[in-house]
Amino acid sequence: MRNANPFHDLLVRVAADHPDVVALRTRTGTVSFEKLLRLVEESVELLGAGGIGQQVPIAVRLSGSIDGVITLLAVLCSPHPVLPIDSASPADRTARLIETAGAVAYPGDAVLPSATTPRAVPDTAVLMFTSGSTGNPKAVRQGVAQWLQQIRELGPELGIGPGRRVALAMPASFGGGLDIALTAISSGASLHLSDPRTDGVGELVASLREWHPNSLHLTPVLLRALLAEPGAADALAGVEVVATCGEAIGAADVARLREHNGRITFVNRSGSSETGNLAFNTFGPDRPLPGGMIPAGRIAAGKTIVVVDDEGRPVPDGTIGALVVRSVYLAQGYLANGIVDFPALPGGVREHHLGDRGHVVGDQLHLAGRSDDAVKIRGYRVDVSEIVAALEAIPEIAEAAVIARSGADGAELAAYVAITAGTRPPSIAEIRTALASTLPTWLQPTHVVLLHALPRTERGKVDRTRLPEPAGRPPLRRATDGDRMPVGAHLGGPAACRRCRV
Repeated sequence: MRNANPFHDLLVRVAADHPDVVALRTRTGTVSFEKLLRLVEESVELLGAGGIGQQVPIAVRLSGSIDGVITLLAVLCSPHPVLPIDSASPADRTARLIETAGAVAYPGDAVLPSATTPRAVPDTAVLMFTSGSTGNPKAVRQGVAQWLQQIRELGPELGIGPGRRVALAMPASFGGGLDIALTAISSGASLHLSDPRTDGVGELVASLREWHPNSLHLTPVLLRALLAEPGAADALAGVEVVATCGEAIGAADVARLREHNGRITFVNRSGSSETGNLAFNTFGPDRPLPGGMIPAGRIAAGKTIVVVDDEGRPVPDGTIGALVVRSVYLAQGYLANGIVDFPALPGGVREHHLGDRGHVVGDQLHLAGRSDDAVKIRGYRVDVSEIVAALEAIPEIAEAAVIARSGADGAELAAYVAITAGTRPPSIAEIRTALASTLPTWLQPTHVVLLHALPRTERGKVDRTRLPEPAGRPPLRRATDGDRMPVGAHLGGPAACRRCRV
């Protein structure tokens, strides 16, 4: 088969170097690299005979199966962009994504629809939709250069290479899962696939005990669920690297991971569909953990992050502002009613306004929440990550989210907390008491809402659009110096202090 395609070239090389090595494994089967190449090439031939227009995206439904990965690789090795579709995605959402992308269903897939009017999308390897956690998902046009850089960088950063066993507990339809899958396959590592969303966390524990992987890749929320599962310590006993992405993670979660296996290296990955890798923060077994949330860490290779003020002017190192990423390895742009390119700078560099706030010191990135959430409370600009860290430091709180809402007197902070399973839910008054001992008054939320679980998108991110409106409550009366109580004076709970009652 002749195919001037970089993904095909990678697959040919790795199959030649490791023909009999297991390329893909699930609980029900395996495929070697030699067989994987043959199956992918057969699928590419079928695609070529299908009469699909050049550069028209092909939608591929991924369910954590070996067949799904083969189909994905076949489209990547063809002249078509691939549109990964999560098999758990609701039918109406799937139809909207395919229509927006102008994609056609992979031939023979009787479940996926095709767009009413297919269209060519040039210079694109992958069409990846954003999670939509803060609004409507956007179609990001990811080029070959971005993906090759992802693969080159992730191998050394995460210890993925020949002879390694890589456990992926995120769907390959997500950006954070697809890059691990492609890095493992292209480097000669064995990719082990698990989908705890459909099979359960207990099945993941059983899989890890059977596979003995060198590394495990998952989201922070799934890591928390795994650590709470019986048998987790045995499942993690041989794991050397655990890496999470998709959301911020607290140091307390990494501390609990170390309780299960004190030899593990933890890696916090930060990135986006538009930028690919953004930053890495690696904690070997002996590296002390910070307080609160794990910072984003060292900026990824080939990326420059500029911090700007509200007028777009660069600010000094260490000053919080909006983040602008510049690189030759960014996505091409978006696909909406038409093709929208990111701004081009000299030397092939593109620029993307990330939508997050943060600050940079040297080569270290510290994130401070979404720009949409940036708000001043009583004249102070609020860093919601500090509030989240204070909430998650309360033992009974498993996870928290904080957003700004409009109130009668201007912007107000609303905190949403999910309670740790098996613990007594704290009262809202007890939560307020704990926050008062660690946060200044302007960082203390006006509303605290207890939930069984935080609402999440299909990709596992907190779905901010589904966080409920807080129930009305009287505005907090700000204590004066004359009636302010010493910290800890009302730790007896709401029965001991009228001002703690809600």
